[in-house]
Amino acid sequence: MFRLKNIPGKCKVANMRRPLVISAVSMIWGIILADTSKSLGLGAILIAVSTAALLIFYRPLKAGASRFILLAIPFLVTGFTLHSLNRNHYGNLFKVWENQKVTVYGRVLFEPEFLEGKTRFILDAGTVSGAVEGSGPGTTSDAGTGFDTGAASGNTSVKLKNARIRVTVYAEEPPANIKYGSMVEMNGKIKLPQGRRNIGGFDMRRYLYARRISGTMAVSEKSMTVLEDGGTFFLKRTGYEIRDAILKSIGGCLPEKEASVLSAMLIGYTADMPEEMEESFRRAGIAHILVVSGANIAFLLAPLLWLLGIMGFNRRCASLISFPLMIFYVFATGMEASVVRAAIMAGVILIGMVFWRKSDVYCSLAVSAILILLTNTYMVYDLGFILSFLATLSIAVFYKPLHDKIPDKVPESIRSTVSGTLAAQLGVVPAIAYSFNTFSVISLFSNILAVPLAGFLTVLGAVLAIAGNAVPLLGRVIGRFTRI
Repeated sequence: MFRLKNIPGKCKVANMRRPLVISAVSMIWGIILADTSKSLGLGAILIAVSTAALLIFYRPLKAGASRFILLAIPFLVTGFTLHSLNRNHYGNLFKVWENQKVTVYGRVLFEPEFLEGKTRFILDAGTVSGAVEGSGPGTTSDAGTGFDTGAASGNTSVKLKNARIRVTVYAEEPPANIKYGSMVEMNGKIKLPQGRRNIGGFDMRRYLYARRISGTMAVSEKSMTVLEDGGTFFLKRTGYEIRDAILKSIGGCLPEKEASVLSAMLIGYTADMPEEMEESFRRAGIAHILVVSGANIAFLLAPLLWLLGIMGFNRRCASLISFPLMIFYVFATGMEASVVRAAIMAGVILIGMVFWRKSDVYCSLAVSAILILLTNTYMVYDLGFILSFLATLSIAVFYKPLHDKIPDKVPESIRSTVSGTLAAQLGVVPAIAYSFNTFSVISLFSNILAVPLAGFLTVLGAVLAIAGNAVPLLGRVIGRFTRI
């Protein structure tokens, strides 16, 4: 991913020497079967048929194939089992309280997002209290869904685990004292996310489930009480402090509009960006540069690894140094799903560089996919997950053929930029066209210019953020070069 010259030109994804790739594909297939099967029995039959097909396919290849290909069978079953459990957990966690008045007590998991006229945050609900049909008055449960259906209806307080709610608070000003780690109590109705309503429409249910969110609440500021801090995770708290320092540095070295663009490119912070500016990026087909993803991590890791190499560190030491720095960067971006996913992919590659001389892009992708899906099988439907893997896979397959077709008299930097950008676009354009029912021809050409520029500005922005905190005057000088 970071050294395109070493990526093979011919696609060998189906190569039998890569059993991890087969295992990852099998796990994805098991997830799809669990999601589309109307009953557990039908799903079990489809799993049995898929297993039989895999064994039949393996037999004629047995002489030249690795026995590790048979790992695909347990991965198939694992994908099916985990997704079946996730469907049950996310779908039924708040079902008994759907559209009923409840009191929720929990902790804010991430820094709240302040938008015009509303504040949005993710709440880890520890306790839900309210009237539940079939529960006795004053009962308390630790199971979350284990109610006594034979008892009379009444007021029930239930302790929950892994119960996330996306909360939207409508108020002109952000609620006082609310931040990451705050303990909050609120009154309102829990709503279950709806699935896709129209063919080709957006599936809010899968989107929220991919973020482990089982319900939503919309409340007024009066119905919410911020109680106290409930404790924070050191790395996450440090990451938010780094983010605040970055925003302060960029804001002090650049005018407001330029600062908002650079903040979005560097750490994905778009709260201060004017809506018309975001719309301009969307119309040009380059809105993705405002979202922290694998590209941002690659933009920052590549020069860091190069710099450490210049300083005399070998590849293994450089990778060991880069890994913890990448973790702090992930926390500084607010741990968005896209950057966590990209960090896992980059982490697998860095670990591969530590233990092996040459990492295999296909195996690295397979390991990344397996790790991500083990944490949450609904990520297989997340558009960011799909685009990240399609872009990387497409670069692996198409980069060298496109690079070789560009005349040698063209400077190498231009050849690499054009072939890398076009290769990535070949993979993601079909998915974007399917998801949004639209395709922008101009985006193919605008990305050829925008992606290299975004990479340059991301690196320069990181230097500015460091210099602006250490020597403000130097930061302002660097800021002169980042203005668009």
